[in-house]
Amino acid sequence: MKKGYWIFLTLFFVMVVGVFFLATGKLESMLIYLDIASLVLVPGFALLLSLAFFSPKEIGNAFRYAKESAPFDKSEIEKGIVFFTTLQTLIIFSAIFGVITGAVAILQNISDMTIVGKNMGIALIVLLYAAFFICFLTLPFTGALKKRLAANMK
Repeated sequence: MKKGYWIFLTLFFVMVVGVFFLATGKLESMLIYLDIASLVLVPGFALLLSLAFFSPKEIGNAFRYAKESAPFDKSEIEKGIVFFTTLQTLIIFSAIFGVITGAVAILQNISDMTIVGKNMGIALIVLLYAAFFICFLTLPFTGALKKRLAANMK
């Protein structure tokens, strides 16, 4: 994992906030993109499920060996790739869970359009959060581990 990743992540976050601001027109309207329950559900559910497959030490090693400064250990790097691939699948699963939960809430209140709109927004925001966590957590770390493995296998 290169140091420039964090700079890229910060710049992208600023760009996303700018796009949200342009889409809503007001700074306080940007809060429509914030749903604490969904923000906790997506990574929290995925991380809790990942503990069924990986120990906390293995999870820590997966992050540690993605750094270029970490010593090369082929088996640990391969375990890290498996962890981040599994985490990506679990994030997708938690997003599907959130969308289904939102759809059930919509169907329960189908006669009240104000509640339907709010629940539809929550159901969709879960997908947005899942995309962010996949783009900025699982894909970069998986790529860094695969790159380290390929560079040292020559």
